[in-house]
This record gives sequence, C-alpha cells and structure tokens, in this order.
Amino acid sequence: MLQSTITCPIGTGNRSTIWTDRHMVDVIDPPARAETRSPVLALPAIDALRALDSAAQAALRLVLLDLQQDARRRAEKSWRTHKPPLAAWWLAVGVYAGHIARSLYRPRR
Repeated sequence: MLQSTITCPIGTGNRSTIWTDRHMVDVIDPPARAETRSPVLALPAIDALRALDSAAQAALRLVLLDLQQDARRRAEKSWRTHKPPLAAWWLAVGVYAGHIARSLYRPRR
C-alpha cells in the first residue's frame, strides 16, 4: 500500500492528507481549546454549575448521562422507523447532555 503524509497548518489544528492505494483521506486534528470543541463550555451557566457542591454536581451528572443514553436509544429507534429529522434531534440532545456532564467531571486526586 502506497502511503504518504503531507502536513500543513490550518487554523488551530494540522491537516494531514494520507494517500492510500485506492483513495485520499484528509485528517484534521481537533482544536486544542475545549471551548472550540464544545461551544457549551463557553456558556456562563457552566461556571455556575461548576460552582455547585460536589454532591449536587454528581447528581446532575448522573441525570445528564441518563439523558444521554436515553436520547441515543430514541435516536436509534427514530432512525429504524424512518424518521431522520427526529433521530438527528435526539442525537443532538445526547451530545449536548454528554458535553455538559463531562464539564462537571472532576478527577479524583
């Protein structure tokens, strides 16, 4: 398999073009800043959620992760029943719930 990589800076990440024996694949590194990857993290309300005590954050995080799992199930069901707009909406709900839940995560020290 023939493979070569060309790297050039674009924006905040690097763009690599990989040639294989059949096609070309563009790979772009994700941005370094969390607020760029997840616009939810730039909202002022996220700081208020982070100011809550640990027990409240843990409870909210569990609710959001449950919402994420439920939204993913509903999206899959909507897709199987040929309702793509509803499936896209549920997927977005799941993504936002996951982003907010991860913003509340505090690793143990």
